Parts: sequence; C-alpha cells; structure tokens
Amino acid sequence: DNASARTLPEVLDRASRSGAVVYSVLLADPNGHDARPGVLERLARATGGAVFRPSRPDDVTAAFERIGQELRGGYLLGFSPSGQGDGTFHT
Repeated sequence: DNASARTLPEVLDRASRSGAVVYSVLLADPNGHDARPGVLERLARATGGAVFRPSRPDDVTAAFERIGQELRGGYLLGFSPSGQGDGTFHT
C-alpha cells in the first residue's frame, strides 16, 4: 500500500490494538522504487508475526507451510480484570 491515508505509526498502533498477527511474505522486486519491505517487516514484528523473503518458488511454498503450522499451533490467553478499568490499552 503506497497510497494509504494512515501513517505508519497509526497502522502499527491499530494493528497492535486489534490483536491480529501479521505474517509478511515479501515478493517485491528489490529494484522497484515503490518497494518498501521494511514497512511489512515492522508490521509483522510489531504484531508478533514473522517475515519471509523467499527467493525461489519452493521457498514461497515453505513460507506458507510455516505460517500454517504457526497458526494451527498457536493459542490465545485472555484476561479480564476485576473492577473498573482505566479505559486505556494494555498489552
């Protein structure tokens, strides 16, 4: 996305608050002037995901297999505080 109305800090904040885990599979042309793989790397790392940079077709398949394994092997832990909350986001 190179035409977003949101800034990168806003996107990172919203992604972190959403609880979504982002996995980035970077297939961009390294010589492309619009390619900004660092943005996808930051988004993945900020949400607890992972970054994959496949260089061969087999590596693309392996990246998605790894993502599938992580998604199937994950778990969610929740916490509900007693009493009134302070209305702010906590990790």
